[in-house]
Amino acid sequence: MSTAGRVNTVDKGVLAGAGPIPCAKMPTIVRRLRAWISGASVTSWLALTAILSGAAALRIWGWDYGIPHPVARPDEEIVLEAVFQMFARGGAEPITFAYPSLAIYLDVLILKGYFAWGQLTGHYDRMMDMLLDIVVFRPGLHYRLARIASVVFGVGTVAATYALGRRVHASKRVGLLASLLVATCLLHVIHSRFATVDGITTFFVTVALVLAVKAVQDQKLTSFLAAGLFAGLSTAVKYNAVFVCLAVAVPALWAARGLERRERFSLGGKLVASGLVAFAAFAVTSPYSLLRFGEVRVAMAHLSGILHAPTGELALWTHLRDTFPLGLGWPFYLAAILGFARAIWSRRPAELAMLGFAVPFYLSMAGVRLTYPRYVVPLVPVLAVWAAGLVVTLSSRRSKLLALPIAAILVAPGVYGSVRFDRLAAERDSRLLATDWIGEHVRRRSKIAVCRGYGAPRINSDRRKPPAFEPVEIPCSADAIRDSGASYVVSHEYPPLGQALSAETSKILHERGRVAASFDPFREGATEEPFFYRADTFYLPISGFSALTRGGPIVTIWELDGRSASGGGE
Repeated sequence: MSTAGRVNTVDKGVLAGAGPIPCAKMPTIVRRLRAWISGASVTSWLALTAILSGAAALRIWGWDYGIPHPVARPDEEIVLEAVFQMFARGGAEPITFAYPSLAIYLDVLILKGYFAWGQLTGHYDRMMDMLLDIVVFRPGLHYRLARIASVVFGVGTVAATYALGRRVHASKRVGLLASLLVATCLLHVIHSRFATVDGITTFFVTVALVLAVKAVQDQKLTSFLAAGLFAGLSTAVKYNAVFVCLAVAVPALWAARGLERRERFSLGGKLVASGLVAFAAFAVTSPYSLLRFGEVRVAMAHLSGILHAPTGELALWTHLRDTFPLGLGWPFYLAAILGFARAIWSRRPAELAMLGFAVPFYLSMAGVRLTYPRYVVPLVPVLAVWAAGLVVTLSSRRSKLLALPIAAILVAPGVYGSVRFDRLAAERDSRLLATDWIGEHVRRRSKIAVCRGYGAPRINSDRRKPPAFEPVEIPCSADAIRDSGASYVVSHEYPPLGQALSAETSKILHERGRVAASFDPFREGATEEPFFYRADTFYLPISGFSALTRGGPIVTIWELDGRSASGGGE
């Protein structure tokens, strides 16, 4: 049968309702989606579904760590204070310029969606009802909602990594192994559950890389525009994600060396169009970063002054020596290093796209002396694709039977570390235990001096009742304790992070009072040494988990001048 005959037959079948709609008749986006889905076998979809389910489980377990304490995770309070203020007062201008606005806007939309749902179900009548719910009845509600969103973006990153691996290497096996590595990676598991910007940034960067690789492969204008769109969105979540724009530029400029003048002009036009779309996406989703550029510069200068401390080791070495081996596991880390070297050697356009982002992004933070492990989280999907590509290629050349045991070796440290971390994160923080104890055992209307600092418990945290105690925040010094006139003093310390009471403070506390209660998160007789980042006051380590029973500092409640604590209160 001729081609025309086949087309006519299909057309008649469609008119008669007897056959499917030909792909050629479908809208472009539907045809592409159908082709992408049909390109994966049922086994691949089942495997990816299992990987995504496991990724969700590892991130949901212990996801509410520290709540309702407002500073359970550094920088959450900065983001969520801006979210709460914007939700409460309306408007689009944020109260902080330390970050762009997109992540804040997304969290505000989530709160508004929750409020709308509350209205539909009869739980809320007006905005004030939800504000009271957040502040009084369910403190930490906005933290929980924002963390759920982070988990969703984290799982979405796992799916995007599958797409990245599959596109870079034209292999479903690479995509599946890369997504499995991200799903179980301790570094990503830890930081894709909190309401900071790093997990969301990683999602947008990974999608931008998928589209950048597509652009350098098919050279279509629409692909360049799509890559520019997500590059702009990535930058609107965190400023230094702007380096993902180079994922399109680097391979394009490399390829331009061998092109004729007309082809170079065409390629240059596509790059310019991609850059304009990126700028427009950033401007629309973080407009006040441009309208209040002076305040952005002030915020960036302040942050730079903190990060570039006069002393301390360069983050370049700290990440290479500690963050990557502990956060990825040694097998994953070594495979990623070899995959990185292979990418440089091959110089394929897809590899150049990932190198174009990863190398300058890492170097942009390598010179600081205050190390935050979450800063390198956006690199995890790229490292996973490099590691997975190397392993699948080597196992295919020798024996496909090697793939499963090698994959198990790569994944095992991440699963083991993630489960141990989750078990700790699921326990009640020592600051919350101290707050509970005070509410149950200290006399009402007692004056309580709380040592100022990140590890301080919150007194009168149950706002459903009138304030039960008279808290006063003091510097943890002997003079401040003498002058406080308090019946109780609450101190907190954490030796691994250099937080300890001075000898003079400890002396006066032992002379004038007694220990009424102490909440020590460290396990007595533990043989493991927990590893902490001194700049990341988090109270949960990245290794040595058996040394702890829970998160939080060592909180001690001191009763002064021999006054005894009562068991009930009025």
